Amino acid sequence: MKTIGNAGSTARKLEAVASGALPNGQPVIVNADGTVSVVGGGNLTSENYIGLASNGYPDTATATIDVQGAINDRQSGLTAGQAYYVQTDGTLSETAGTPSVFAGTAVSATKMIVKG
Repeated sequence: MKTIGNAGSTARKLEAVASGALPNGQPVIVNADGTVSVVGGGNLTSENYIGLASNGYPDTATATIDVQGAINDRQSGLTAGQAYYVQTDGTLSETAGTPSVFAGTAVSATKMIVKG
């Protein structure tokens, strides 16, 4: 994994190899081997969510992930000012699931501040 940012700045994006396809804007977890995957199939824990895919990526591609503090503009149907949580099926909801994983806060219908 590699952080992306200018010298002296706080990086808000991360590059990592995708383990499976990553759809545009989907919640992403980091795997034990350092690759990243979409949330689904019971793989979400309270510690492994790292952010939202900044675009769509095929399996084994180097993917850019919007991480804490980044604004992901690949969403739809959000309510500005509302907190969203990652669900175990990879969707976002205004209600916390089990485990409770905070995804971020919507700033418009299409943009979310990741984990922020």
